[in-house]
Amino acid sequence: GVQTCALPICARWLNVAGSVLDAQLAPGIVYGGGALPIFENNGVFKRTGGTGVGHCDYYFVNGATVSIEAGTMQFRQGGALGATWSTSGGATTAWTSGTFSNRVDTVFAGGGLFQVAGATVRFDTDQATGARVELAAGEFRGSRTLTLTGAFDWTGGAMREDGKTVFAQGAMVNVKSVSQKVHYERTIENRTTVVWRDEGGLQAGLGARWTNAPGSVFDMQFTPSMLYGGGDSPRFFNRGVFKRTGGATVVGFCDYAVFNEGSVSVESGVLQFRGGGSVGGSWTVQGGATATFTTGVFSNQVGATLTGTGLFKVDGGTFRADADMTTGSRFELASGEITGRS
Repeated sequence: GVQTCALPICARWLNVAGSVLDAQLAPGIVYGGGALPIFENNGVFKRTGGTGVGHCDYYFVNGATVSIEAGTMQFRQGGALGATWSTSGGATTAWTSGTFSNRVDTVFAGGGLFQVAGATVRFDTDQATGARVELAAGEFRGSRTLTLTGAFDWTGGAMREDGKTVFAQGAMVNVKSVSQKVHYERTIENRTTVVWRDEGGLQAGLGARWTNAPGSVFDMQFTPSMLYGGGDSPRFFNRGVFKRTGGATVVGFCDYAVFNEGSVSVESGVLQFRGGGSVGGSWTVQGGATATFTTGVFSNQVGATLTGTGLFKVDGGTFRADADMTTGSRFELASGEITGRS
């Protein structure tokens, strides 16, 4: 797991078992050129004082304990996220550049914040944590499963590659800030309540998949902007609750192909479905709100219901009635078509 030096001179710090490096003020360990310096930690690397931002530009390979007890500590050159990483309440461990890879023995602990803020963090072995995590910039990547059981804020950055991110039951998940988020390839499995809290956008593509498990909620409290980003269509499989509850004056977009077996509820504003999918389960539009089938093919399913005093509008899409359906809700064909075998 240690990076090989590319040049003849390569600084190397070895913290042996039982040793301690204690930064009692904000450290400024800054890259000076040439091959990356390497820090191998088999003892304790800790920051215990200072309120400012500290920097560590060693390629950091942890085999024992990293403890950030004060301020913000930025790791800026990549490394191996092995063994124990602890962040105390009020402190932040930030990975800001480079590539960091977890290991089978990785543990994230403490009441502080672990922030991905420009780096790529790879999960090539399964990882579960109840620590507070933020994806602000950079990427989650890797082929295995990251399970988040505590607080998670998605404020920017990307989730990519063929692994899975799981929001466990009871996790507190927020999608917020106006920064762009990206969902490519990866599967997101939601088992809790995800709240969309700001006007920012989410770009999805390359076969990305979002699954809302039974009992889960995806609550858009502001205007959603989920836009197609290229490649195979992203897909949203809803077996829980998918709802828009805020942002009444602005049109929202969902470019995922939505396959509903649970509940879709548009309670505010206009929500345009632009990726096709299946109209199964229950669909409810509250008075003053509109659900619009704008692009793609939407096939109704046996037992599906359309209810509420709002408007269901086909405006560019194809609504296929392949199963009998009776509805007393307002329904408008503005453009596109209604077709099917039933």
